[in-house]
Amino acid sequence: MYEVTLENNLQKVVLPQYFWYDRQPLPLVFPHNWDIKICGMEGDYLPILGQEEIKRKISNPIGTFPLEELAKGKKEVAIVVDDITRPTEASLLLPYILEALSKAGMRDDCIRFLISLGSHGAHTAEDFRKKIGNEIVERFGVYNHNCYENCVEVGKTKSGMVVKINAELMQCDFKIGIGAILPHLYVGYSGGGKLFLPGMAHIDTIDAFHSFLTPGEKGRINFENPMMREIEDALALIGVDFKIDVLVNTKGQIIDLFAGETMAEYSEGVKVADKIYVTKTYDDLDVVISNAHLKVNEGDIALLAGLETVKEDGTCVLIMNSPSGQMTHYLMRWFGKFIGGKQAVTRVQLPEDKKVIVYSQYKDTITFDPFENQEIITWEKDWVEIIQQLQARHGSEELRVGIIPDGTIQYIKR
Repeated sequence: MYEVTLENNLQKVVLPQYFWYDRQPLPLVFPHNWDIKICGMEGDYLPILGQEEIKRKISNPIGTFPLEELAKGKKEVAIVVDDITRPTEASLLLPYILEALSKAGMRDDCIRFLISLGSHGAHTAEDFRKKIGNEIVERFGVYNHNCYENCVEVGKTKSGMVVKINAELMQCDFKIGIGAILPHLYVGYSGGGKLFLPGMAHIDTIDAFHSFLTPGEKGRINFENPMMREIEDALALIGVDFKIDVLVNTKGQIIDLFAGETMAEYSEGVKVADKIYVTKTYDDLDVVISNAHLKVNEGDIALLAGLETVKEDGTCVLIMNSPSGQMTHYLMRWFGKFIGGKQAVTRVQLPEDKKVIVYSQYKDTITFDPFENQEIITWEKDWVEIIQQLQARHGSEELRVGIIPDGTIQYIKR
């Protein structure tokens, strides 16, 4: 999918950017004598799912009956969709879901869309249109989840955590979820029931949920992770009927899809995800270019991937062109010099022996507020200037340079 070409005695690599905008690619040029390595993930070599295959997978669910059969006799439907921080193009899936609901006798005025925000910021109609398409926004009601109001207690998990969930969702007797299985710092892989907990929960429940993890448990897969056990308990209380999860390549194209009973489809999806997001890395990389693409509004994920891959005393260049900036996170981000969310702390110390350069047209001063020593980060808008800085620091002779096409979703295994 990505290759190094030679033009006018310079090497060129073209990376993806602006996924939720015009998707204009980003060409990068390097001196001809540098050793350029593409740190590609396995999923980039897989075929893209066509519409017929998407329909077939949705129509043949895992661990439950087909959607049309499940929806018969139901009165009110909530279709929960993940937010703009995830690359799920729900508009590609919805025609088949709505067709099944129509065949089951469901009227348009009994269907609503709820955006699973957790403690992320509210979306605009423009965001809705990007996620689910113009036709859906013009035809159905689409609503933001509000983690501070309009939530009801549905019970407690086995551990005793009080579960408060979006009241509109709980008024519906048929609940569908659409999301993506992607590598995740806390739960190993997002997707599955995480769309509902914490995605549709009250801030108090979200806060409690994020307190279940010790540092040694971070990133563990499935039920080795206590957060996943909380999710399974919450799903039983909420009563989710059908879930769809996509897996994507670094350009955001769907390369696999799992549908059906939430825990069953998620478990099968994670088995595949654990193979396709794995990324090839190289030793002794002087420079690593880590591109924040599909989750560009969580660019610090790509920064950590680059820092993990580059050698000691190397340079990480983070590409992060996000017109909308970094996401609002009411639980974990700062909202002033002195105030922040309930879990807003400066959690990460950047390594002093590595240099960090951010290549971005959209600098702002609060992007890296989770980092304690963000003052060591250099921002640049000119790629030629970055090349000159790399030459000044590492010399103008051959450099070993690794390129991570999308550091926000690639799984770096060392």
